[in-house]
Amino acid sequence: MSLYLVFQASSLPGHAFANPVWSIARSLIGDVPDAITVDPAATLASILPLAMPFLLYGAALALFPSDEEAFRLFGVLGAIGTALALFGFIQVAFLPKSLLFTEKVAYLDSLTSVFVNRNTAATLFGVSALACLILLLRMVRQVSGRSALSRLLFSPTFSRGRRSRAALLLFCIAACLLALLLTRSRGAALSTAASFLLVLPLLFREMGAGRSQKRRQRWLFGAALALLAVGGVILVFGQQFVLRLETRGVDTSRLCVYQGTLRAFEDNWLFGTGFGTFEAVFRGYRPVGCGSAYETFRQAHNVFLEGLLGMGIVFVPLALIVYGHLASVLLHGLRTRKRLRFVPIVTLGAVLLVTLHSLVDFSVQIPGMAAILAAFLGAATTISLGRPSGVRRSRLDRRYTGAD
Repeated sequence: MSLYLVFQASSLPGHAFANPVWSIARSLIGDVPDAITVDPAATLASILPLAMPFLLYGAALALFPSDEEAFRLFGVLGAIGTALALFGFIQVAFLPKSLLFTEKVAYLDSLTSVFVNRNTAATLFGVSALACLILLLRMVRQVSGRSALSRLLFSPTFSRGRRSRAALLLFCIAACLLALLLTRSRGAALSTAASFLLVLPLLFREMGAGRSQKRRQRWLFGAALALLAVGGVILVFGQQFVLRLETRGVDTSRLCVYQGTLRAFEDNWLFGTGFGTFEAVFRGYRPVGCGSAYETFRQAHNVFLEGLLGMGIVFVPLALIVYGHLASVLLHGLRTRKRLRFVPIVTLGAVLLVTLHSLVDFSVQIPGMAAILAAFLGAATTISLGRPSGVRRSRLDRRYTGAD
């Protein structure tokens, strides 16, 4: 992808695929070099932000090559999300107009933690909650017998430290989900709800596999209770979110942005206008009455549309390669990692969450959020593919020798 961006920014005399804007510029100001992108500097500057999450994904695979280390990385991601959620609670309660060391000027009615945009914060909280869920399921998986979670939390047969860790993980999940609702981000909240609606039934089905009919019914009943609990949390703590959803519904200004972006793509479908040039290009395609007169659109609020506009039709096979790789990794984990099958299941939920939210926002384009997602997927890939030869065995695998 980086080489393709360099190709877009290359200035060559008589460039066969140059954007027509350069011929117009030549007629006005004289001789100028031709290029596919309308802004070579912006396209070249986009190489590092675009490559960064892929580099971090590879780094996660190299630095966390075993199951134990991958779970440790999940712990770091969960801790980051929980810490930012707790800071957000303090921010809302005591410092509503403060954003770390600067004044908060946007989203004063919402929890944003250290982020300027509430949607980015909400996506991070959703992914962090799923990371904590993976760690909790790992502990539950180590407990044999019925009512594993309740026994893990309350049974005196387990050490106090182990019970405390399980309770802490439940607290972290609750804190991240509550912080997500307090962001009042409609897209992230609905995407996270869809993620849990997919993940929870699959998890309860997996946890109940190989059990008697009566015990499977108990697991299904537990899944229903869990889904009701998620709905209850939304009703109790998400009143502002629900009110905002009822009163504002769909953001019509984004619909006109999508319309203008599609028109721009139709005119530049082959090679695009240059990655990172949306703001400059959209001005010429912005529909009349789209947003307020003083509003500037720097992103398309749809990662896929912006990718199509910036890269052209080449973006389609690139996106398919990324999703195809993730699908093959998760399917491999589902087939081979029997006792750790919950990891690819929850990761599927994380991919769904980010994908759905990317249809209406640009959170994954923020470097911090992209880094969190890359690390999450790297840890999930390590576990789904199994440890490579020569890597020390994790304590979990030693406990279940022959299970994987």
